[in-house]
Amino acid sequence: MKSQLLVVCLAALALGGCGASRSDVQSAGAADMRAAQPTSVKADRRDIVGYILFPGTIDMPADAMADVHPTYQAQVGQIKVHVGERVNRGQTLIELALPDQKVALEQARLNLQTAQTNYNSAEAQYGGQVREAKRAVDDARSAEKSARDAAASTGDGTALQQATQARQTAQDALIQAQASLKTQMLPYRQELDLANQQVRDAQSGMKQAYIKAPISGTVVDLKAQPGEQIGQDAKEVLVRIVDYAAVTVKATIDPSHRDLISEGTHVVFAVADKSKPLVDGVVRKTREVPGANGGAAQLEATIDFKNSDVMIVPGTTLRWVGVKTQNVHDVVAVPVDAVQHDSTGKPIVKVLNGSEWQQRVVETGASDGDWIEVKSGVKEGETVQVLPR
Repeated sequence: MKSQLLVVCLAALALGGCGASRSDVQSAGAADMRAAQPTSVKADRRDIVGYILFPGTIDMPADAMADVHPTYQAQVGQIKVHVGERVNRGQTLIELALPDQKVALEQARLNLQTAQTNYNSAEAQYGGQVREAKRAVDDARSAEKSARDAAASTGDGTALQQATQARQTAQDALIQAQASLKTQMLPYRQELDLANQQVRDAQSGMKQAYIKAPISGTVVDLKAQPGEQIGQDAKEVLVRIVDYAAVTVKATIDPSHRDLISEGTHVVFAVADKSKPLVDGVVRKTREVPGANGGAAQLEATIDFKNSDVMIVPGTTLRWVGVKTQNVHDVVAVPVDAVQHDSTGKPIVKVLNGSEWQQRVVETGASDGDWIEVKSGVKEGETVQVLPR
């Protein structure tokens, strides 16, 4: 269809049609030529560990990453850590040469004033949702009380059930708003805590200033150099620390499979890089989340896993999260991307018949995320079309 449209546009171009310049059409043609094309593979027999698959994403908690800024203008004395090193909260990262104590105290107090202003402004900005959620809870509780009184006198508890559900929904919304506020306020709280510590350090007349780690984690970036003058830009990032152990996976479970997931359920997940092995995980907790486009509520699972080799970092893409369901042996299988669906939703596979592709309805079975069992419709050795993702 694309190539037909391109031919029509090229013909119309000579007459000034299609609303595109010659360079536009040439660029479109080049992009079309570069588009990934279907490939083919032979149906094969193999053993498959079957999984029910769910979408998943990497979740980095806000308090699992911290940027360390200059405490004041000073010369770097010693660098006490290196990139890739695991550090503990409160550990010294950088030693600064002794600044003028009066200048240091004035600068520290100014930093504290700025940090407090930033914190207050952020709290006013982000706290509105929590305040609204609290008012909604109060209103819902009042409505529930009125419904309870009415039910006691009429004997009809329908309105009370609805009011109780509304109150529970309002309380859940308040909990989510409070969690969101905590996440949004974390950088400002870290800035304020650091500024307070700077003032205490300056007041104590320390002979050596120390820049310390605000969290435990791995040093992933280090920009300061011994002898360098820092602090001209208070927002400069000297050290960045990430706590890879705090990284989790979030998986969304559709209603039809929610009985498969609960606290303690063992799962595996696959990253985009297919050369990497599957990663084992355990469900720590679950919670209800609204369905997409107003659909049925879904279950969100938070999954813990060991990340000691730092294979999973922020930005890692997951292909799927899976719960093991079965093992099948010596079955006919095709790549997952060979299976599509027709207009009625039936699974189909295109099979090479001579020089033509023949569409067949198939019955599928177990899948490991890469290959899927075909119980009928395709035979071992037949060539099937695999569409690019």
